[in-house]
Amino acid sequence: MQQRSLGVTGLKVGAIGWGGAGVTLYGGVPDDQVFQTLDRALELGVNYWDTAPLYGRGRSEELIGRYLSSMRGSVRPVVATKVGYLPDGYDYGYDATMRCLEGSLKRLRTDQLTLVHIHDIERSSLERIMSRQGAFAALSRMKAEGVVEHIGVSGGPPDLLIQALETREFATVVTHNRYNLLDRSAGEALLPRAAELGVGVINGGPFATGILATGAKPGAHFAYREAPVDLLERVERMQEFFEAEGLELREAALGFCLANVQITATIPGACSPQEMEDCVAAAELDLEEVAKLCSAWFEEEERLAAGAEWSEPGTGGS
Repeated sequence: MQQRSLGVTGLKVGAIGWGGAGVTLYGGVPDDQVFQTLDRALELGVNYWDTAPLYGRGRSEELIGRYLSSMRGSVRPVVATKVGYLPDGYDYGYDATMRCLEGSLKRLRTDQLTLVHIHDIERSSLERIMSRQGAFAALSRMKAEGVVEHIGVSGGPPDLLIQALETREFATVVTHNRYNLLDRSAGEALLPRAAELGVGVINGGPFATGILATGAKPGAHFAYREAPVDLLERVERMQEFFEAEGLELREAALGFCLANVQITATIPGACSPQEMEDCVAAAELDLEEVAKLCSAWFEEEERLAAGAEWSEPGTGGS
């Protein structure tokens, strides 16, 4: 699989990574299945693993820690975790961040963290986070002491993430649910600005937390909730369009993200070896052709929004 440079960190990671939230969502999956998925991930070159204390209230980190402690061989993944969430809620203060790091080190069974992101910065203020009593100061201290190698930032609103990047203090950024077939807002300014600043971009939520992988079936999830009827109808038309062009919806969803070279790694939350294989297979698609089909779909959506009739699938749009 194609390897890409993760900003200024000097790290090389696969274009497809693994999102550790998936194994704890919607009821979770058995431990053995998680370990089998991670085995397959490494075999396929998926060497960027994203996790956080929030995911399963520490379970995601614990599973990764157990897996890594029993690993044999020299090929090890780049594991990125986050600070900002504690068992009793979000806290971006200095002391809380130190406790958060202590917990992650314990659960991941390590004495050093390669990459730590400040989680969901929209839940606080950038002023608070960057203050002398905020999360960034704690991470800076741990970086100076060699416990943390690289510091990144994560969140939803693209404008806020750009403000964080303008501090010139972050090596990487995680944008979630803002660059996929249902929401392209991160592509307007965040991704270009990150590229200009040499910041590595991790794209979370390529399946919009479910529906772009499962399709428009009853109970499909969007943004961690059950998708509303109007969205199901939108995705159903999208699915028909891509299938008529010979692409499964999940292939189109991942291919769209992979085609953007401003994104270092896209992290679907594969929950089984087969799902991991399916995700990696998307990297072998003709991404230029996928990008053209996605553009055709967006044009079709614009026509529909303007009140035009639905075009027959298979024409590539208008």
